[in-house]
Amino acid sequence: MRGHATEDFLNTVIEYTEPNDIILVVGKPPHEGEGLTLGISTYLKTHNRSNLYVYPLTEKKDAGGLLNFYNSKDIDAIADKDKIQAIAIFSGMEKLFTEKSQAWLTGGYTVYSFNGGYAVYAKALK
Repeated sequence: MRGHATEDFLNTVIEYTEPNDIILVVGKPPHEGEGLTLGISTYLKTHNRSNLYVYPLTEKKDAGGLLNFYNSKDIDAIADKDKIQAIAIFSGMEKLFTEKSQAWLTGGYTVYSFNGGYAVYAKALK
């Protein structure tokens, strides 16, 4: 994770969240392995954003290390998906994410797209 687009991506997550808000991190391991783990979590935690959940766009059996890193806090651990304040989507995963999330992804999110295929879905702060 490098460059201005990535920094803008991460800063958008910070701008539209408060410290206790739920942030969903979406990606496909091992495609963005280090970014999905140390990269985004380290950056967000330095900005007091640590309520992170992961949505690996792969089979659960292939996401074991990622789920361990997030202490099994994955999309299934969020009972009320409407409480997700921001969704950080890694490079090239937005289409697959929206296809897999149609059942629960409702309106209320503004979409911010960045060079490199990154996207943030964020709700307005209350």
